[in-house]
Formats: sequence, C-alpha cells, structure tokens
Amino acid sequence: MISKMVQYAAYAAAAWVLWWLWNGPIHDMNTISPQEKLAQWERAMKTCLKGEQYRLGATGSQRGGPEEVCADRLDLYLEDGVWYARGEPKPRVN
Repeated sequence: MISKMVQYAAYAAAAWVLWWLWNGPIHDMNTISPQEKLAQWERAMKTCLKGEQYRLGATGSQRGGPEEVCADRLDLYLEDGVWYARGEPKPRVN
C-alpha cells in the first residue's frame, strides 16, 4: 500500500517537473523576441547576399539581382529598409 502511494507520488512529482520545464525554461528558449527575429532575417539576408555576390563574381552570370534571388530563396520582402518574412506577422518593435 505504501509502495503504491510512493509510486504515485513519484509520478506526480515527475509530471509536475515536466510541466514546469515545458512552461518555464524550455518555453523561454523557444520564444524569440521581435528584435531577435528581425536580426535573424537580416543576418540570413546578408549571408545569402555574400554568397550570391561571390557566385556572380565567379561565374559572371546570374538569374536576377542578388537581392531578388535571396529574397525569393529566403521568402523575405523589404519594407522601409527592413527585411520581413512572408506569411508571418510583422514583429512590433517599440
């Protein structure tokens, strides 16, 4: 009888720890602030542009402008000098 109670208490404690991890530290790791999102899109675009400019210099031909090619590849668009992802709401930056 007591061993069953200890077993149930252990299950309840394990469930509580998993719930706490999921709603606390793990959730915080998976959520990205709007500023970080914008910075990620900007870094991705810069990296892509470097590659496209290198390809243009190495081959001498390209199927469009580097910005156009990278924007299509990364599914981004430029608005007011800031890159945003298509299909995602614009992050609000205060």
